[in-house]
This record gives sequence, C-alpha cells and structure tokens, in this order.
Amino acid sequence: MAMTVSLAAVSEEKKVRQSNWDDKETIALATFVKENQSRLFGSGGGCGLESQKRKGWTEAAAAVRAVAGKDRGGNESTRKKWRDVAYRAKKYRTHRIRKSVTGGGNQPNFKPVLEAVLDALPDVVTGGLVPPGDCETVPENTKVSEQ
Repeated sequence: MAMTVSLAAVSEEKKVRQSNWDDKETIALATFVKENQSRLFGSGGGCGLESQKRKGWTEAAAAVRAVAGKDRGGNESTRKKWRDVAYRAKKYRTHRIRKSVTGGGNQPNFKPVLEAVLDALPDVVTGGLVPPGDCETVPENTKVSEQ
C-alpha cells in the first residue's frame, strides 16, 4: 500500500511566521552576550569548545525567552539574530561616525537598542586595533619607535 499525499494538503500547512523581536528582547540578548562573550565566541581549540558554545547559545535563547514570555527558537535562531543585529549596529556606528566627521547632514537618530548591542561588542570589533604607541599606557617591555 503506497501512501499518497495530495498537493492541496501540503499547501494548506503553511508555516507561521514569528513576530519581530522587540527592543527588550534584543537588549536582553545583548546583555547576555556581553556577560558571556568568552563562552560564546572564545577560541583556543580546547576539548568541547563547540559544545560549550552551543550550550551558551541555548542559555542565551532561554534568557530571551524569560524576557519575551514566548519561544524565539533555539540556539541557532538566537545566534543568527545576534549576527544580524550586530551587523546592523556596526553599520549604524559607521554611518554615525561618517556623518560626524564629514559634517554631511543631520546625525542619525539615536537608537538605544543598537547602542546596547555596540556596548556588548568587543572594543576590537567597534574601534579596531590600537597600535602600542597610540594608546594612553604602554607596557614597560614594549619599545615604541619615535619618529
């Protein structure tokens, strides 16, 4: 006996789209990421590092779920949301800096959610690497060439 499924039955089962994340959910995610950066993004090749990262993103999803009161998916959808919102925050920061440097019009609207995400990102991501001679304090064993 072969089981057949009609095309009409399959098309009736539409996937329900999740609602957009609101600001408090995104801020909760940014707060969790800021507190757990080394666990979520750490490197070093230690045993179980990937499973530790998966567990961290599962906990991030649980933290968002606690704030939202609804399921936002598992660790993969939470991780994807972080990548997307971090990209938007970096783009927002670049636009804000470019406008202030060139004087090209009004400043972009202040967005507290994206500011919270920028705060959660490491300084290297948002500000770049600082050469040893350009920082306020230089370690004693570092030689800085003077020109």
